[in-house]
This record gives sequence, C-alpha cells and structure tokens, in this order.
Amino acid sequence: MKFVTLFARRWPLSLSAAASIGHVGATRAASTLTIRDALNQKQYLNQPPLITAIDRRRFATVKKKRQWNRTAQQSEDDEEEEEKEEEEDDVEDEGMPTDCRTKEFTMLSRRLDTVVGVALKTSISALGNWILQGRVRVNETVVTKKAHEIERGDLVEVWDAPYEENTRLATVHRLRIVRCRFDQRKGYVIKTKCWPNYIMENWVSGGEAGEEAQGEEEAQQPQEEEEEEEGKRDEEMERTAEETEKGSGRHTK
Repeated sequence: MKFVTLFARRWPLSLSAAASIGHVGATRAASTLTIRDALNQKQYLNQPPLITAIDRRRFATVKKKRQWNRTAQQSEDDEEEEEKEEEEDDVEDEGMPTDCRTKEFTMLSRRLDTVVGVALKTSISALGNWILQGRVRVNETVVTKKAHEIERGDLVEVWDAPYEENTRLATVHRLRIVRCRFDQRKGYVIKTKCWPNYIMENWVSGGEAGEEAQGEEEAQQPQEEEEEEEGKRDEEMERTAEETEKGSGRHTK
C-alpha cells in the first residue's frame, strides 16, 4: 500500500489503477526470479555426474583389458605374418649362395641410405655418395635419391668393384628386404639378408664401357707380343755383331 500511495501522490490516478500497476510490477519481478532459478537449475542438471573411486577402478580395468586384447591380437597377427614371410623367404632363396648374413633391426624411417647403411654396417654419408654416383640399384633400377623408401621384397645391389678376370662383371653386395612392417611402439621392424661379394653384371662400367676396356686389353696384347719379338731380334743381332768383331780381331793377329 505504501507503493500505491506514493504512486498516487505523484500522478493523479485512481487507487485501482495504481494497485493494478503495482501488481504487474510485482508479477514481473517474481517471473524474473523464477526464470533465473530455472536457468540455474538447468545449468546444474547439465553438469556431468561425479565419478567415484569405484567407477575409476572399473574404467581402468576395462581399459587395460581392451589394451591387452589389442596387443594379444596384434602379436598373433605379427606371428602369422612372420611365418608367412619365412615361407616365402625360403622359396625365394632357392638357387642363391648359402653364405648370407641375416640382420633384424628397428628404424624410424624407410630411407634407402639409412636402412642399407645399417644392414651393411657402412656410414650413411658414404652410402649417400654411392647412391649419387649411381652405384646402387633397387630391383635392377639405378636409384639416385637417398630418400627413396624401401619396401618388403625389394632387392638392393651395392656396387663394390669390377671383377678382375672380366670387366663386364662386378662384385656387389646384394641385399634383400625380407620384412618391413610398422609397429606403433618400436617403429619400422626391418629384416634383411645380405650376400657379400656377389658376382653379377657390371652396370657401372659395363655395357659399352666394358666392351671398350676389353677391346683395349685385346689390342694391347698383340702389341706387347710384337715388342717382345723385336727385342729378341735386336739381342740376336747384337750377339752376331759381337761374334763377327771377335773373329775379325783373331785373323788380324
């Protein structure tokens, strides 16, 4: 009533109108309060429920079981894949020399220079220079990129030196990638087989260069024989000249 009387003193309105105005204001205030309470309650209801210690333990055990199942399944798959690779490897090794070296290691990448360097126990810088010089082949194709990525089943050949008896042949380090698979914990698991001092065609100085070198050697052989014969003839002529001089000296005496 105090609000109504003050309102009536300032503005000349009837008491009923003033009362109605006061009732509207009070209703609006009450509705505002109810809306705020509803919003706060809704915000409270949207909050996630509290996780108890028991729930955490249950979640941890379920997570461990899932991880264990994944690792067990992955290990089984890896074993099956390794058995399959070994069977294929035995078939591919038929007819190859038995003096091969097997090596298994893990790498963070599949770069040609790093993988072959570790397999052959050679510095990566030296192997990189050989790659740039065209002394490395992958699947009978010369590769000049050090960042070339190898794959399972690739055949890598590193040129060592020309064969002494025939320049068309060369001694190489032959390397085959038996296994190359990715492991989330270790990285790339790689298994290689290496045949050192393997004799095969010479692609560095082979072909026309090898034929030219062999032709030069064949041309040099008759020249050397002719020089030897000429030397023998000169020696015989000198001997005969000395003998004639000795004979003429005896007759003068």
